[in-house]
Amino acid sequence: MYLAKVVDEIPILEETLNAFTPLLSKMNYRGPLSTEELVKSKTEHYWIDACLDDESEILTNEGWKLFKNLNKKELVATLNKDSHVIEYQKPIRYINKEHSEIMIGVGQGGDSIDIMMTPNHRVFGYKQNKNIPEFVTANNIPQGFRIPRTGIWEGKEEKCFMLPKYDNDWNSGRGNCPVVSCHKKALNILMDDWVAFMGMFLSEGSLQKNGVNIAQTKNVKEFKEIIDRLPFKYKYDGRAFRIGSTQLYLELKKLENVMKNIFLIT
Repeated sequence: MYLAKVVDEIPILEETLNAFTPLLSKMNYRGPLSTEELVKSKTEHYWIDACLDDESEILTNEGWKLFKNLNKKELVATLNKDSHVIEYQKPIRYINKEHSEIMIGVGQGGDSIDIMMTPNHRVFGYKQNKNIPEFVTANNIPQGFRIPRTGIWEGKEEKCFMLPKYDNDWNSGRGNCPVVSCHKKALNILMDDWVAFMGMFLSEGSLQKNGVNIAQTKNVKEFKEIIDRLPFKYKYDGRAFRIGSTQLYLELKKLENVMKNIFLIT
């Protein structure tokens, strides 16, 4: 009776219920519903959506990104709560709103989790001494609550990496100079060799115009053995391996944004 009286006297609440009812009926939903709404005046009100602050990052198929820098085209890493498998999914909704109320800091110390979220944001994890996963809100995280930082990665075994073909035509000078062409077919590189090379590149590599440098003065022999297994010409000048390949350069340049967000543990 009291709820009915409140709804009758406060039109905003009636609008809220009327907005949800058709959607929930269509979904055949049965059960409780919890949400929050901020009423600022008789005519101004809006949903309080669960959010993170503008310094929080999310892992995408293009590397780590701030939430505010998402372009709405990338896939984001999610954790299947039942199988614990890491899955890349397309977000179904993006929330970008000003928030001037209290926020909750969630952290586990050191280089672990460090995020700020609204009090109503759901957090997935495990209560102390329990192995049953559940959701709690940020303002109700119990003592000893464990938030998973990783999951099961189900990758696909690939025997080879295919370096895309390279085609380029340009004038060799000004005016009526002949057109020069350069065409390189796609290259199949054993995946083990490509992964080993990428490890060297991510830790010691850099890009220069139409080429790739791998700096190394200590483990020269080991690096050389790996580079020798690749189909590229190179020179070693005592400080770095200089690989002159526009085809390789263009492929690695695609990873520039990803590389900025990679932290190697040695």
